[in-house]
Amino acid sequence: MPDGFHSTPDDLATHSGTMSKLGGRLDAASKKGAGVDLGIETYGIIGQAFSTSAREQISQTAEAMTDVASAFTDFGTDVKAAGQHYEKIEDEIKQLLKSLHTEE
Repeated sequence: MPDGFHSTPDDLATHSGTMSKLGGRLDAASKKGAGVDLGIETYGIIGQAFSTSAREQISQTAEAMTDVASAFTDFGTDVKAAGQHYEKIEDEIKQLLKSLHTEE
């Protein structure tokens, strides 16, 4: 990006909302996936040895999805806070410039 990166607090608030929604959707999917019960007999007697591994993989995948969902939500919260901070700093700079201008 030769011209740098341009963003507004509104852009950041929108992105924050998107990330939080994605986190919520991923969390719901992880809970749904974690609830899958293969049962030890899903693959028949011969496949019982494989069902244990498959159940472990389902559990690990659901855990990983929950972790990522939490990270998305946290990221969304932090992006929103950054936008609010930028806005606060901009307001403070405006007030400072106004006060300097009125002193002249």
